[in-house]
Amino acid sequence: MSITIAKLEILARHFRFDINEARSIIGLPNKSEKKSYDISGFVSAEKSKAKLSSTVKSTSTVKSTSTVRGPTGYNLYVKNAGISFKNAGSAWKNLSQSEKDSWNRRAKSI
Repeated sequence: MSITIAKLEILARHFRFDINEARSIIGLPNKSEKKSYDISGFVSAEKSKAKLSSTVKSTSTVKSTSTVRGPTGYNLYVKNAGISFKNAGSAWKNLSQSEKDSWNRRAKSI
């Protein structure tokens, strides 16, 4: 099964791992950190570097601001009950409302 670069980047963001490390593990070349452009005649090199560094977001900033949702009552129920995924939906539907509320309260407390 082949994986595209876009899919690899999506997985890297979701599971919070370094994209270059993942690329090297599966045998792809690492992306260059920054591309250099010839902007002579437009802006001095110092000004362009300052401008570029202020507009580029670092990956650590993106990772720290992203939030991970906690489990839902349904997730906890399926995990603790040891139900197969095929039967999980019908088992959850068969629970009484008070049992569902109990699982949802547990999930909110995590």
